[in-house]
Amino acid sequence: MLDWVFPPFCCGCGQIGEEICPACWESIRLLSGQLTCVTCGKLIERGSLCPNCQTDPPTYDQLKSWALYEGAVRSMVTGIKFERKLGLIPYLVKPITSAISTWEPKVDWITAVPLGRRRQHERGYNQSALIAEKVAAKLKIPYSNELLIRVRETHSQVGLNADERRQNMVNAFTADPAFCRGKAVLLIDDIATTGATLNACAKALHAAEAEKIFCFTVARTDHHPISNPIFTEVSNERQS
Repeated sequence: MLDWVFPPFCCGCGQIGEEICPACWESIRLLSGQLTCVTCGKLIERGSLCPNCQTDPPTYDQLKSWALYEGAVRSMVTGIKFERKLGLIPYLVKPITSAISTWEPKVDWITAVPLGRRRQHERGYNQSALIAEKVAAKLKIPYSNELLIRVRETHSQVGLNADERRQNMVNAFTADPAFCRGKAVLLIDDIATTGATLNACAKALHAAEAEKIFCFTVARTDHHPISNPIFTEVSNERQS
């Protein structure tokens, strides 16, 4: 009845019918099958490591992302994050679960990048935690929102350069050794840009004696120029 009175419309193009239409979904450019840095997942032209990971490797063991942060993916992420379009979450859970299953990191726990208390109160939810908890249930891996805690409120990362982002996240997180000691953890977030937030989380997990730290994000921003990229189709990954 509500769909008849207030029909859903595509977050990408505005077409009435569903939260994301088939055309916008099929326009999503996946990172699977692309040449990416084996550590941070950034698109590269050759080799196996990006220049940053060669000279200043991150604290986490590996980061992978589902798709580029553009078009429909950007609309989905920002819609969930800022506009309470939580009906979009199931559309992401299925392909993210599939991507992690293909990757097969051997982990004991799944958690999400935590929000500060102020932002959690203002928003009413942590979008990364909502996604991570559903993915963990699909993968049958334990999930905890107590494993990693944000202990310092930080400024928004939007508009900050890489150095400012790193500084903004210094000592922002702590982790519980009771969960982490000797364990492998998969950390889930919505967007990877410079990786500063994920690296700060990984440092806290490492300090709590986590043995392995893997990261996965819904999307990543990447300004690396690619000539004639061939991206994986996603039409068969939509929510059924």
